[in-house]
Amino acid sequence: MGKTFAWGGGILVILVLAAGGWYWSAHYAPSVPDVGTLATSTDSSAKPAGAQQPTNPSSASGASASASGSSDPAVNSDLNSIDSQMSGFNSDDASVDSGLNDQQVQQSSL
Repeated sequence: MGKTFAWGGGILVILVLAAGGWYWSAHYAPSVPDVGTLATSTDSSAKPAGAQQPTNPSSASGASASASGSSDPAVNSDLNSIDSQMSGFNSDDASVDSGLNDQQVQQSSL
């Protein structure tokens, strides 16, 4: 009789998990757009009011377009920004460590 309850309980758990998975996938899964709505949303003629086409003045003059921010000063600026963020992280890390190593204080009764 003990084996019967074990098998029944196992099957019940499997059924509950399957029903929960089905419920979650039916209610929380991202919806896939229709092909018709996808085609109209990527149409270039359907732009919001005031939208402008981006312009590149260097391409109009015949110069080749390069990646923005790839010069040495821009890279150095990015590296300085990363260094300052890492310094901030180090101070935050020290604060967390000191907080974790804090000792319990004996409280006085009123």
